[in-house]
Amino acid sequence: KAGTLEFEPSVFKGSLASSRRRNDFQMNMFRAGTRVNAYSAKASIEVKAKPADYPSEHWLPATDLTVNINLSQPAEALKAGEPVTVTIALMAEGLKAEVLPEVTLDSPAGIKSYPEKPTFRTDKVRNGMVGLRQEKVVLIANEVGEYILPELKIPWWNVTEDKLNFAKLDPVVLKVAPGSMPFKSKSENKSADASDATTSESNLDDNAGEKQSLVEEVRPITSNNGSGSASYLNRLLELYQQQKTAINLGLLLSVGGLLVGWLFWRRRQARLNSSQYKRHLAVTEVVKLLKMACKNNDLESAISLLPKWAEAVGINPSTIAGIEATSDVELGKVVRELTAANYSKYPSSWNGKRLLKAISEFSAVSSAKRKTVEGLSPLHPVSS
Repeated sequence: KAGTLEFEPSVFKGSLASSRRRNDFQMNMFRAGTRVNAYSAKASIEVKAKPADYPSEHWLPATDLTVNINLSQPAEALKAGEPVTVTIALMAEGLKAEVLPEVTLDSPAGIKSYPEKPTFRTDKVRNGMVGLRQEKVVLIANEVGEYILPELKIPWWNVTEDKLNFAKLDPVVLKVAPGSMPFKSKSENKSADASDATTSESNLDDNAGEKQSLVEEVRPITSNNGSGSASYLNRLLELYQQQKTAINLGLLLSVGGLLVGWLFWRRRQARLNSSQYKRHLAVTEVVKLLKMACKNNDLESAISLLPKWAEAVGINPSTIAGIEATSDVELGKVVRELTAANYSKYPSSWNGKRLLKAISEFSAVSSAKRKTVEGLSPLHPVSS
């Protein structure tokens, strides 16, 4: 709500240590030094009210707000009956993704729309946060022609310039051509049915001929003295035995295949659930993110990722200080340069090239053999 937001003074309480106490810490660790208190000044912020003429119920005070649209296929090369996915991304600097409004896409007549569940993402940046909301809609045009997705205008309040702005999307023209399987007319359907009937009769004749040839192949050669009946029975027994053998062999192969597949699945699951594999995944992921931060000279991300990297490769305690205390001289040196740059007046001058080289040379396999700071993991790990 509008009004004055006041902050009470910050308070620091501590004691001063004398030079004698510093030199003889064990003898004087329980003796209190000179008590000191420090207080900051009070602070306040004037919160302005929402302008009365703001044209929307969704109040969006932000540093910047943009809206973009993307189609899974070129808008001028669509086919009738084929789906196209439209993605609309609404991004705001200074707002969480959850407060961003729904972006409704008004589909023209002749196009069916199937909206999907929106996704939200909020990232912390140096001066605050960036919120991203994505809406996905699947569009299907059943008829050939041109369709226009209308213009979108989203009002928002520019807190930097203290004025009303609009995020806009220009109209999008969809050109729909005939699909690869067009609908047939009634006459075409009748001719197709007749053709299918002719084909079916031909197939029946062919099947009958094949059946007759099979009968001739199996039919015994009989003679007037009756020896053909015994030969016929023997042939039937042979066929039965052959079929039985084939069935048993098929069952045996099926069971063997299932057993091999089950053993392979068990072995793969054991590997995926092993602590060594999970550790490998953790190291791979954090190294990937840390290298990206170094390449982009992103000082904040590098500082926040270093403790996670230290924990993944086995440095204990997994803190900036713990990394500096390893036996890797070059790594400790570049990490100290990183922390110095973080408290510098010009943090943007930091270059992540040396840190990238140091972490690349620090082998995760041999890190267990390196001399690290021993002890339990800290109760309250810090990142800087």
